[in-house]
Amino acid sequence: MTGEAACVAAIKSATAHHRAAAVPDDCWRMGPLTLGMTRRSAERILGSPLATRAAAMTYRRQKFALAETLYVYPRNLRNWLRLAPQTLDRFPPPTLRLFYWKDALVAIAAGNAGKIDAPDCKPQHPVTAFVRGGVDFPYDFHGVMLGAPLATVSQRFGRFANVNAAHETANYWPVPLAFSGAKGLKGITFATGMAFAGLGWEPDFQVQRDPQTCLVTGFAFPKAP
Repeated sequence: MTGEAACVAAIKSATAHHRAAAVPDDCWRMGPLTLGMTRRSAERILGSPLATRAAAMTYRRQKFALAETLYVYPRNLRNWLRLAPQTLDRFPPPTLRLFYWKDALVAIAAGNAGKIDAPDCKPQHPVTAFVRGGVDFPYDFHGVMLGAPLATVSQRFGRFANVNAAHETANYWPVPLAFSGAKGLKGITFATGMAFAGLGWEPDFQVQRDPQTCLVTGFAFPKAP
């Protein structure tokens, strides 16, 4: 089997037998990122993040001090908005969140959900916004991309261990792999182990709007409490 096919087979076997250790380390990857790499290595590939924050969590009475970094896609979105403002319904954009413990990448979360803080606006001069072509977020998890139906995940990796009542979130715990979004995936998360499997940070976007057209001209992130 090819490397991709071997990883899919290994993950499917692990989810069937509830044994995360059966998955080779190199299979826990998204694009050029692999769990376990250092923050310096990740940022050498991706560049500096748009936002960072410190966080802490407790798992089985052990406390973990974490660093979270956030990337927004397309990476030049701020420049795009200056040149071609977008409608509010195109927010939030896809994001990539990376979680580090002791300088090792322990969880990766891709998503297109978030909280939007936008000023009320009534357009005085409605215009048609320019719509970009192509794919904003270039990465997938072994063939599963944001926007794909949740059902395609179980077809690829096997039956879920847990699915919520609304069929909007599902995971393979104790295999640290989870998905959200019923009609179209809004989140893909995987980690080095269950200690980091529940990590999540839906970004808060503060958007700026043109008072005449109400199109979004920029965005920022509020400081973490």
